Amino acid sequence: MWEKEEDRLLALAIVVAFFTENNASQEVSLVKGTICNNNIQNMIVVNVFGTGEQIDIAKVKNMRTNLNDNMVYLNELPAGTYVEAEFEESADGIFELTRINTDNNKTVINFNEINKTDIQSVSKTLKNIKGVNNFMFSNSTLQLYIEFDNDIINYKNLLKIIYRVGNKIEIQ
Repeated sequence: MWEKEEDRLLALAIVVAFFTENNASQEVSLVKGTICNNNIQNMIVVNVFGTGEQIDIAKVKNMRTNLNDNMVYLNELPAGTYVEAEFEESADGIFELTRINTDNNKTVINFNEINKTDIQSVSKTLKNIKGVNNFMFSNSTLQLYIEFDNDIINYKNLLKIIYRVGNKIEIQ
């Protein structure tokens, strides 16, 4: 089951990316992922890195976060924005946001499907893009985590380049 080193590392990354700790009978969780396109009025939807699941997080009225040295409301966060969100689960099962940090130099891209040849093509392309510092594929969740220098290349340009490689991308 965990024969390959990358599979063991991926399993460890999933555990680290989504952990839960109990704090005085109140469940607090940290989620790392990206803001999805399909946000609804009082919720933001985060695509969780390492699981591929989407979770709805209730917005706190007038809550703001720092994005590119500007304080923005949560509904102003564009799709693809990498977030680390801390939340508490309420009695009715809604996750209420207590803290959110953004990082404009990271993102997670979801693929509808991707094969070994596509992974190699995307990897080769990313290695040659100025401003891409690191990336990692998650074969089990069809996700691509990218660390990049947003002053050199941005999220939208990364998507355009990956589209040109000929892959099917699901932007959530």
